[in-house]
Amino acid sequence: MEVEVVFPEICGAFYKANVLDIDVNAGKCLVTFENGWKPNCWIELQYVRHPPKQLEELDLTPGSKVEAYLPFKDGEPQGWWLATVTKSKGEVANILFGGDQQYTDLVEHNSLRMPNQSPPLSKVQFYQKEFPSPIEIQDFCRDPKVHHNFRTKIKALSVTYDSEKTSLLVLADNHECIQKAEILIDMHFSDLSTQATLRSRTERAAQRLQPIETHVLQETSGVIEEKFYIHSECIGFAMGKQGW
Repeated sequence: MEVEVVFPEICGAFYKANVLDIDVNAGKCLVTFENGWKPNCWIELQYVRHPPKQLEELDLTPGSKVEAYLPFKDGEPQGWWLATVTKSKGEVANILFGGDQQYTDLVEHNSLRMPNQSPPLSKVQFYQKEFPSPIEIQDFCRDPKVHHNFRTKIKALSVTYDSEKTSLLVLADNHECIQKAEILIDMHFSDLSTQATLRSRTERAAQRLQPIETHVLQETSGVIEEKFYIHSECIGFAMGKQGW
């Protein structure tokens, strides 16, 4: 889930991030930042918001509030900073940044947007549901990648496996998502069971072939040659005209 995170004790900019997990009881979420400029960390929900669902048309009238996507200084990550338009000409606007030390800057229009009105996640209702995992696929469920398609289908915020509860945890911001999960969970577990069986068979086959492959390579010094014959009228069809 894409979000924007602010660090009020450091600055007023909102930085792009993605939610990895949410602890509703603690009122925090685990986020990963764009381009990994900061280690994954838990952030209070009141400092996290959704990006705007739709971008409003820019109002660059002097005195209008906008947000500018800029770094605080060269070499630092970009964030959305609240500012006030003082003047606009062509594709560039002169904007005033507030704070303890006010300053102005020239910013291209494509780096501006109207202020994001999304509320903090602390005011968003979350729904969570546990689905006990079948014993035979519990180890397979530990891999987050195997739940990607399921999460996409039901449009959940996250689908994670809890090893202690041996259950799949579905987190959503709407009840319809949980209802979809309840309908599709048996199909998902069945699909995982099939994948786990195929993976197990593939691994066993690879183990059985390993000694044979090692023996063949030792006997042939790593070179394998096989001769066969074809009818002359097939040359040019089954093989190239030069016979290879």
